[in-house]
Amino acid sequence: MFMVELGAMGPVVVEPVVNREKLLELLALQTEYPELDFKAGCDLRRGCTDHKRNLVELAKDVAAMSVVGGYVVIGVDKRGAPTGRLTDAQVEMLDEARLRPMLLSWLPDSLVIRTQAHDVEDAQVALVYVAPNPAGCVFFKADGQYGQDKSARAVFRQGEVYFRDGTESRRLTQQGLELVIARRVASAHAEWEQAHAAEYRRLAEQLRSGSVAQETARGPAAEINWELKPERLAAVGVELLRSQDDIPLRLLLTQVPARARGLLRDGDLEELTGLLDRLVCLIALFVTLERPAWFDRGVAALAEIYELPLAEPGGQHSTPPVVTVTFWLRVAERVLGVGALAVRRGDWGVVRRLAAPSCAGCRWASTPHLDSACGRDDVPGRSPASTARGATHSAVAAQPGS
Repeated sequence: MFMVELGAMGPVVVEPVVNREKLLELLALQTEYPELDFKAGCDLRRGCTDHKRNLVELAKDVAAMSVVGGYVVIGVDKRGAPTGRLTDAQVEMLDEARLRPMLLSWLPDSLVIRTQAHDVEDAQVALVYVAPNPAGCVFFKADGQYGQDKSARAVFRQGEVYFRDGTESRRLTQQGLELVIARRVASAHAEWEQAHAAEYRRLAEQLRSGSVAQETARGPAAEINWELKPERLAAVGVELLRSQDDIPLRLLLTQVPARARGLLRDGDLEELTGLLDRLVCLIALFVTLERPAWFDRGVAALAEIYELPLAEPGGQHSTPPVVTVTFWLRVAERVLGVGALAVRRGDWGVVRRLAAPSCAGCRWASTPHLDSACGRDDVPGRSPASTARGATHSAVAAQPGS
């Protein structure tokens, strides 16, 4: 277990924000923290005598901040009060576009900083955000020193690592190493959680859906109706089959043709399509769970719905209304979908029953209504109905041993 706890460092919330509101929030703390460093000034202009010293010292602090991230506030005293020492010319050198290339003389290309200057109490104050490095820390890629000859001073050496020890930036120690490791482990854990977040949500939804489905399945049969969403209806169907309670399923399949008839007479094609989707969802469930008897009942109900326009007055004329043709097309699409599921599963018995003319009176497999309605009965295999029929017949012909 690591001795360093990442969440026990202080009240500074490290985030990639450098606006005025964030600056005032940091200044209100009135003291430094491991993630917060105050500097009275920092003149990085080349004409400045302390230009190199200021830049090397800033690089040291930025490197140390890279372990857990943090802020450097320039232009304030140790209690966060503006000093008024930061000029417009100095602020220009602290712009990210200028500052980052200078820091890259010692720090890796993975360095991420953001900077912005604000006017506080009629004084310029610059806020520098330092992002946590993905590697957990940064290694200096060159010596950091200033001065010449006997006055030369090395602040850090190539290959060294710095971290924040309290409010100081220091060379890595045992405590610092533990912090780096803890930071890296926490980062890897967060990345793993993010990568699997969608899977967690899916599993949570499945658990929730399964729990709701069990509740619904145990409730009154009247609550199991065609108003349920397709995925909920399928989940309830699973629970009913598990508990061998077939009464709600029998009622559903018995009632669906009458419900479809009412929607067809009202011309409500959208609701009718939704009803078809729910029915086909159940049929697909029966295919997946290998329940042939229930599959036959579901297909028989779908076939009865397909026949509804023919039972209406004038339903036998050679040119059906557009709404009827559209309805037949949508049934054909869903039959083809069920057939495709069966082919993927290698369930050739289901494919045969869908394609056979004797399939519970399935006229989609044997009658030319949809073909002639589309005006292409002279070109076999080209209309939507004959395309669906041809696809299922081809699948049967292609199965092993056929």
